[in-house]
Amino acid sequence: MENLLLKALQKGASDLHISKDGIYFRVNKELLKQDISIDLESFIFTLKQNYALELHKSKTIRLKEVQLRASLYKSQDSLSLALRILSPKIPSFETLGLPVVMSSICSKLEGLVLVCGATGSGKSSTVASMIDYINTNFNKHILTIEDPVEYVHANKNSLISQREVGVDVSSFEEGLSTSLRQDPDVIVIGEILSPSILKEAIMLSLSGHLVISTFHASDAVSAILRILGSFKNDMRVNLADSLNALICQRLLLKDDAMRLECEILVNTTAIKSLIKDDKVSQIHSQIAMGREFGMQSFKDSKS
Repeated sequence: MENLLLKALQKGASDLHISKDGIYFRVNKELLKQDISIDLESFIFTLKQNYALELHKSKTIRLKEVQLRASLYKSQDSLSLALRILSPKIPSFETLGLPVVMSSICSKLEGLVLVCGATGSGKSSTVASMIDYINTNFNKHILTIEDPVEYVHANKNSLISQREVGVDVSSFEEGLSTSLRQDPDVIVIGEILSPSILKEAIMLSLSGHLVISTFHASDAVSAILRILGSFKNDMRVNLADSLNALICQRLLLKDDAMRLECEILVNTTAIKSLIKDDKVSQIHSQIAMGREFGMQSFKDSKS
């Protein structure tokens, strides 16, 4: 495994896939098959024993000072393993290429902030940079609920309590339902996976907390429509009143390097009215006109 990891790092891979079909590295979003042979059954058995990996559960493991997110699963009745290489250093807004409005978003005392995008678009890194910014600049209690914990944060000016699903809490739902007993200022949810978690995030942000999470949506309008479509009852007013900002991002290969493009929605009075009045489709034009508030479209991000 150490030799395999070394080869992956040398090639600049972000992910490793190990299955009966072979070994693949993801490099700049391309999945490339490697000319490497291993005894798959013995290899995965050893990893399971050494790191207590379980089927269909993600877990962070450490190998030679490198953090990896491991996901063990079955494909055609054969075990397969997906490994994501995690950066050892928590990135800054500048390193990631995020706009300056991120500082203002993270300085809010309350509201819901969602980092949106497809798998592999850098959402976890953006959330880690937000936690680090708050940790560095404010005296807060930051409570995270993650599955698994990817970036380990040391206390700076804030107190950080990182809780891992399956280790510290049984589920996201349990972690959220008991979160207020820990007196948090900021609550970070690793990923919103269900309407119940989404509803809890909205209600916690309405109760005076800054809530940060990730959400699968391609852009701001799609995110809002998906949120509203998740509920049988009308949640427009609650969403409009709770929303702080949406950061929608995608990673694109440009000049042989990955470049972040992002759309930023800041919940102004105009945006709030459009959500309440069921005029979400008009939000794109508000983003285009909202530069003074730090908003930007994907098109602005390219320029």
